Amino acid sequence: MTGPRNGELLDDRYRVERPIARGGMSTVYRCVDTRLGRNVAAKVLAPELSADPVARSHFKREARAMAQLSHPCLVNVYDTGSDGAYDFLIMELITGGTLRELTAERGPMPPHAATAVMVPVLTALAVAHRAGMVHRDVKPDNILINGDHQVKLSDFGLVRAASTSVTGSHKIAGTVAYLSPEQVTGEPIGPASDVYSAGIVLFELLTGRTPFAGDDVYEHARARVTGIVPPPSSLIDGVPTLFDHLIATATARDPRERFTDAQEFLDALEDVARELRLPDYVVPVPENTAARRAGENLTLPTDVLTRVNDREDRSTTVLPPSSQQSSPQETAILPTTRPAAPPAAGVSGVVGGAATAVGAGTAALGSAAVAGATAAGRATAAGDIASHAGSESLASYVHAADPTRRYDLEPDRGERERDEQQAIETAAYGRSQSPETQSYGQQRAPETQVYDSTRFYDQDRGYPEADADYAYGRPVENQGQSVPAEYDAPRTPDELTEKPVKQVTNRSTGKFITWFIVVILLAAAVGVGGWWFGSGRYGELPDITGLSQQEAFVRIDNAGFEPAVVEVYNNDIPKGDAVGTDPATGQRAVRGRSVALLVSLGRPTVPAIPASGSLADFEAALKERTFTPVTGDAVYSDTVPKGSVAASSPAPGQVAPVGTVVTVSLSQGKKPVSIPELVGKKLDDAIKALEKAGLKAGETTKKFSSTVPGGSVISSSPGENETVESGDSVNLLVSNALTVPDVKGASVTEALATLREAGFVGHADSNSGTVAAVYPSPGTLVEPSDNKVDLVVSDKVTIPDLTGWTREEIDRRLRELGLSATLRGNANGTAYRQQPSAHTTVDKNDTLRVWLK
Repeated sequence: MTGPRNGELLDDRYRVERPIARGGMSTVYRCVDTRLGRNVAAKVLAPELSADPVARSHFKREARAMAQLSHPCLVNVYDTGSDGAYDFLIMELITGGTLRELTAERGPMPPHAATAVMVPVLTALAVAHRAGMVHRDVKPDNILINGDHQVKLSDFGLVRAASTSVTGSHKIAGTVAYLSPEQVTGEPIGPASDVYSAGIVLFELLTGRTPFAGDDVYEHARARVTGIVPPPSSLIDGVPTLFDHLIATATARDPRERFTDAQEFLDALEDVARELRLPDYVVPVPENTAARRAGENLTLPTDVLTRVNDREDRSTTVLPPSSQQSSPQETAILPTTRPAAPPAAGVSGVVGGAATAVGAGTAALGSAAVAGATAAGRATAAGDIASHAGSESLASYVHAADPTRRYDLEPDRGERERDEQQAIETAAYGRSQSPETQSYGQQRAPETQVYDSTRFYDQDRGYPEADADYAYGRPVENQGQSVPAEYDAPRTPDELTEKPVKQVTNRSTGKFITWFIVVILLAAAVGVGGWWFGSGRYGELPDITGLSQQEAFVRIDNAGFEPAVVEVYNNDIPKGDAVGTDPATGQRAVRGRSVALLVSLGRPTVPAIPASGSLADFEAALKERTFTPVTGDAVYSDTVPKGSVAASSPAPGQVAPVGTVVTVSLSQGKKPVSIPELVGKKLDDAIKALEKAGLKAGETTKKFSSTVPGGSVISSSPGENETVESGDSVNLLVSNALTVPDVKGASVTEALATLREAGFVGHADSNSGTVAAVYPSPGTLVEPSDNKVDLVVSDKVTIPDLTGWTREEIDRRLRELGLSATLRGNANGTAYRQQPSAHTTVDKNDTLRVWLK
């Protein structure tokens, strides 16, 4: 499905007139709000992406982000919604162009012009940073210049919350030339990432090029991780050293060394501008822009737009965080806008990589009508397009950069004033020290000296001398002298009009006094200003040691600084009270800057050993709490793997002074143990012996042994005195032998019962009498399968002790022994006397006499 057609209404309100530019994910159209009768820009998500939740999420996030922010330096959002297959965003129509188009027309900028561009850009970024947002795609294509010369920041398609981390397998979204190092490495990003990109933009404005390059986009991106941004003054003459320092701070590889956010960058830039006394400047509106062409009565053919879009796709890159080659599945999101080679002499061309994609996650023309669409077509007549086949021919045709135009200090002057100014000016501003900046000027033959007075930068003279003391655009030593027009301060149109000079007719005392007072007041103002810019804006950090956090906060605030709480460990200051400030007490700093309020956490506690057991992780946790880790002797541990952290001294959980040395012990693994003596021990006793030694009983196997009683250990594996690790298992071999019990002298009945309990089967020739012998003999070890025992019964019987027995018990027992008894006395009583006496041997069938009572 294609996008909305010309004349079609979106949401029954916004009439589509014509496309301004389109990219891989969306198209920006010039529209008319039929309800309010005003021109607007409609950014429409590509219909084929409407079903893609990721694309729609990008699109909706941009709408929410832009709607939350309101500032003259930001593009306004009027409405958002859906109409059938179309998701759209209605925005302010920008009638000017992009910063990319401006630099393509006029080349590098002198410091005062670059400052005039960056102040509103940083102001807009500061608004976003205060709202907790990070832009992530700051570049010239997303910086717009309206018809009223207002500079605006656009394209919030890649905006993220300032606390968002982009790590792991997430792709890196952004334009390669302006990526911060943390965007390339996949580390968490914050406002400092936007500061880096803004620093690259300022570098490019001053030099006409970006600082890094590479054979492909990956090398280009990785260059900023290992390299540093060179000073602009090393590439082009006339850049003050203060701008070198400014860019060096903004583009530091470590985010902690940069300006914390856009507001701090803006404050520093304004300080530098005041220090150098740079003149005010009105940023000119680029003339050959996509927005202007969209407002003309010209509809570009479909094939032209298609070819332009192809160019945009080729300039767009998504980088995996650690990949060295792109994947076919990577979606075109962010354009890499590197300067293109200039056209041949006499042929106009696109300069500076003017093509910019449009869409959620693209340089979406500032989310406005300009939309960065410098590649959307440069045609001035439909017939000319046909004569420029191919994308390169089209690029040369559509740009139409006019080398006779100059970078005016007053953009609204008429052609007459411009011609007069050109007549008195020499070459514009500087001599490039890098051949790469030549791409910003007209192509020149080597033997021909060409001065391009239409540009900021003169190829032979350079900027005014670096570090010169500027007084509104001219070196101090030239004040009061005839100064070339290109260094002169900018004037308003009214100042350009010649006014009649009133002649002085006399010198009255009153006028003298008046002028004397004026001079005194001016001197006082200069003195006060000098004091303020010299030392008056500096304040001294107050002493807050020992105060509560709230009291310290108020005292720092009253001193003119912005306190930012930073918690630190301290041995002496109670938890929650102020330790001091950074910068330290008594030092001087610029009022209004952020000052660290150091609040005590008290003495640190030794952290717990990480579950991973990693020495590096534990040492990092110790250092975070101010401890100094050292590695001590290794220890044995039954639970901690070899090489992992097993213990520390002081132990985890203990409170210790700041800076305490913590000895970390690594595990040697399990302690070696010798197998104890187990042979001959009962199985239960052997298991207890193993546990006492720190071992476990493993598999138990039974086997017959003629020497080891049943239930006792025959052998172990590993064997006795062998060395194993603590906690290991030991297998045991246990005897299953049966021991023949001694039943001699017992009655046959008793003997047979005892044998059954011991696992034997007894056999006797008689069921009465006593056992005289046992075979196998008592104490013999036999296999469980050979458990038969023979009993030898004797004719002699030993009389048992019958005292206390009842009549029934006496009859049963004597019958078993083959005896009989004559009972006398109480038939229901118990025996108290017997004859023969107990333990006397008699013959079978004898009769005993028993008395009962």
